[in-house]
Amino acid sequence: MSGESAMKNSLKGIVALCLLVAVSGTGCSYIRRINAQRKLVDGSTEYKNRKFDKAEELFRSVLDGEPEVESKEARAAEVFLARTMHQRYLSNTKETGYAEKAIDLYVSAVKRSPSDEKSFEAVGGLLRTLKRDDEWKRWVTDRANNETVPKGPRANAFVQLAA
Repeated sequence: MSGESAMKNSLKGIVALCLLVAVSGTGCSYIRRINAQRKLVDGSTEYKNRKFDKAEELFRSVLDGEPEVESKEARAAEVFLARTMHQRYLSNTKETGYAEKAIDLYVSAVKRSPSDEKSFEAVGGLLRTLKRDDEWKRWVTDRANNETVPKGPRANAFVQLAA
């Protein structure tokens, strides 16, 4: 009997070890995603309360955890950070560095998701505000000619060019 119970205990130990390895292997990415989602919510709250420094810090911390910006959380953080930089520029238009950072982040978001109309429009608006008309025209023309962009947003780009 003692040999049989020792075998059962050993088997239980092996099963427990296998479960622990399986859970810990997926647990890290799951925990990372939960933390990223929490930071997105906290950052959005700080943004809403016009605490842009704190919002920027939270959105950047999500991106720092995933420099390739592959998860939906990282993609959201990229756009939220762009909006934060955009708002910081609008709060003080002499700080054009914020506008430049916002443009870079928005452009990156549009490259990842060509149908992201809001980010596309934000780049166009910032380029116009900065009086960079040649860049604005090139930006909108590229959009109009990009066949990977859905027809509706492409048509909007043609309308902007015609106006």
